[in-house]
Amino acid sequence: MLDSVIHQEGASGVRIYLAQAKKKGEPYLIVVGTRQEKDGPKDLISTTDKQGVTTATYLVVRSDDKCPANCDKTSPYYHP
Repeated sequence: MLDSVIHQEGASGVRIYLAQAKKKGEPYLIVVGTRQEKDGPKDLISTTDKQGVTTATYLVVRSDDKCPANCDKTSPYYHP
């Protein structure tokens, strides 16, 4: 997942957002590619023109994988 985001055309980094669908919903991660600009990294976001024609398309990934159900239990970062 991360590899696909970072290797898309124009990406020089990634940004990860913690999101929640509803007030009591389960949190999830949104991973977007970024490009470096003069005033700092900017998210790569798909765009359309005034006629609704797609002018740029970028991969944005949502991950619902949660730890500890999906953890590497041998990792030094694992603390259930």
